[in-house]
Amino acid sequence: RLHRLEYDRAAEDRWCYTCKIVRPWRAKHCAVCDRCVGRFDHHCHVVHNCVGEGNHRLFVATLMLFDALVVCWELLFCAFVYHHPLAPWSTSSAEATVVAAAANPTGVLGLGLGALLSFTIIEIPFVTLFACYLLCMMGFVSSICMQQLRYLSTGWTTNEMINAARGKASYAYALPQNQSRNHR
Repeated sequence: RLHRLEYDRAAEDRWCYTCKIVRPWRAKHCAVCDRCVGRFDHHCHVVHNCVGEGNHRLFVATLMLFDALVVCWELLFCAFVYHHPLAPWSTSSAEATVVAAAANPTGVLGLGLGALLSFTIIEIPFVTLFACYLLCMMGFVSSICMQQLRYLSTGWTTNEMINAARGKASYAYALPQNQSRNHR
């Protein structure tokens, strides 16, 4: 049971001067959305919304869906390149067949990476650049997804981890045991 003075101090620490309410524990006021968000993780400018108590799992599912769609798109890109009529390994024209058979009778894998890259860059440059861009974005989104999955499994938020790393004693519970600091 809290003494009234202790309760008033705790309520004063959680008072949101913008919303004029006592914030729930682990809540934070978002300056972009201009509202208090329970279990505030971060404000995502891509989805233009705060990630917090009601939508954290949905945000992680969206990241996983993006990664899955990029994998599907990259597979379609590979199929498109493999079946392209102007490809050196294509069998759609007699000239391409003769050139491919003369260069290397083992097929696509035998042509080498140089032939593949020169074909994709010369014949379909915009599709190739888009595929490379998506691969880079997939790496970035996958790293965010892995971080968010780790936070969901441990019950932490990005905001709590940042505050704990900054040395705020009230967030020391968010740091792993080997990274916790001595707070005086």
